[in-house]
Amino acid sequence: MSYHAVGDYTSCLSDAEAGLSLQSPLEARFFGIAGSCLSADGKTKKALRQFRRGIKRFPEDVPLNLNIAVTLANTGELDEARSRLKTVLHQEPNHPTANLYLATLFQRGGYRVPAAFQYLRFLAVEASTQRSASAALGFLEVLSIGLEQTGEKQFNLTLFTAEPMDEGDFGPLSTGLSLLAAVATTEKYQVLQPAPRLSRIVDSLVDLARERKETEMRETFVWKHAIDFLIEMKEDSVLEAFSYAAFSPLRLDGGREWLDSHPEDLARLREWLGSAPSEGRAK
Repeated sequence: MSYHAVGDYTSCLSDAEAGLSLQSPLEARFFGIAGSCLSADGKTKKALRQFRRGIKRFPEDVPLNLNIAVTLANTGELDEARSRLKTVLHQEPNHPTANLYLATLFQRGGYRVPAAFQYLRFLAVEASTQRSASAALGFLEVLSIGLEQTGEKQFNLTLFTAEPMDEGDFGPLSTGLSLLAAVATTEKYQVLQPAPRLSRIVDSLVDLARERKETEMRETFVWKHAIDFLIEMKEDSVLEAFSYAAFSPLRLDGGREWLDSHPEDLARLREWLGSAPSEGRAK
């Protein structure tokens, strides 16, 4: 790992291979280090072969699946990259990097609804960091897809009907997401400050999902991992506090005032996120 840090990838690989020959309890780690050395050295195909060797022996190992997901994404193999990240999240539902990276891959692949909920899922795990600010902006970008301002108070809205469906048919929710973005431009919403406006949008988005709890969407990874998580927040009356806390890194007008005046709600949110019954809650 020290060789990797200073860019001596030949020595890094040599030591990793020596470690693999020991067949020690650290074998999975050595597979990961060997693959990372090769990847950093620009030998992507060899890196993938090394990662796959490790995953064949340790199919649910978190670092191996995470590392190969990053390498796969860099080579444009997004389908398998998403699959590897799901393997990580099945083992560690609150893994911050896996949650964030999956959200970005959903967005890159045009999976609008999965991306929106996955960004929110990450924000429940990690708050008040540079990464959480980027995730909050990612959510806003997904929300505004198809919405174009054509005048001071005029907007065009494009509804997308050909989104990829291999993660599930989220068409009705995608349409609802577009309509929420449009509704947010109306006077009823515009009189609100940005933070309470966004909180209301998140609340309405979760309500849209709750209305479809009995559909086949419930069997998808996104629903089980992220959407159910947000619905549970809503039903336990902590979603509003989450919305203000999650988007606080953006310093939106009206956000700080709400947070300062609702310490008990924030305490309930922290307690909820720290509780155990739901596998998706942050530990």
